[in-house]
Amino acid sequence: MFRFIGLISCCGLAAATLWLANLTRAEEDFSEANPFAEAPSASTAKPAAEPNPFAADSAMTPIASSEQTSASTDVSRRRVDDRMRQARLAARQGDLSEALRLATSAQHMARQFGVTFKPGEQTPDSLLSALRSPGSNGTTQVAESATSPMTGDADQREYANLLLQSARSHLEAGELEAARREALQAQEVNVAYGPNELQPKHILEAVARMQPASPKGPSDAFLAEWETSSTASETIQTAASVPASSTEQSDRTPKDAAQQLLKSARRAITQGDLDAARSYALEAQQLNASYELFEDTPEYVLAE
Repeated sequence: MFRFIGLISCCGLAAATLWLANLTRAEEDFSEANPFAEAPSASTAKPAAEPNPFAADSAMTPIASSEQTSASTDVSRRRVDDRMRQARLAARQGDLSEALRLATSAQHMARQFGVTFKPGEQTPDSLLSALRSPGSNGTTQVAESATSPMTGDADQREYANLLLQSARSHLEAGELEAARREALQAQEVNVAYGPNELQPKHILEAVARMQPASPKGPSDAFLAEWETSSTASETIQTAASVPASSTEQSDRTPKDAAQQLLKSARRAITQGDLDAARSYALEAQQLNASYELFEDTPEYVLAE
């Protein structure tokens, strides 16, 4: 009996030993075949081999900083140039105090933002010196500066636009004479306008619609200017060489008088005196003359 129990115990011990040996061998084979066995050492070496992700950003920082500085300088230069152009415009219009204020503002901005100028360019300092120089309230010196605002097409367009914007502001404020004067100044600038752009004729037409006609007819200033013109001189000379008789004057019909007034109105329009043109047209309208289909009428003149 004891011998049988001992035999069973020995067999169990041998089986357990064999099972443990097989289990140990299986674990060793699995470790050799496991692809993740070397992962700890590889993962610890990988961060040392990878470059710093912030290295590229730090390398690009000087370039981005220089681009931002350049853009900021360009914006500051444009702001200074705009103030200087506005100062020159104010000087041309005779507003010296406003010109000095704008030029001083440009000077402060140039110093604050470190704006530089090329040799030969007008600086805020030189503009202030020109404005403060004696004689013609600084207007002559500004016009004769090295960098006049009328040197290029872009400057001419900007100068005309400044005049038109100022004229529109005067128009909205009811200052019709100031609006008309600045529109005529803009008209003298050789600038081509697009169909949707504000033009001098738009301001002049608006002034003509808003300005009431004088019942006394054209102003003395307009008549004096017209009499000194070449067209008026020729007309006066022709009238003097061929004197009209009282019979011819009495034969003039209302239509003849109206047509003569309309011609004077058209002449006044070409010379920019819309007030006089409106007066001529209203006077012709009061004659109640009859017109042909394609003839000029007071209504046509007033509509323009």
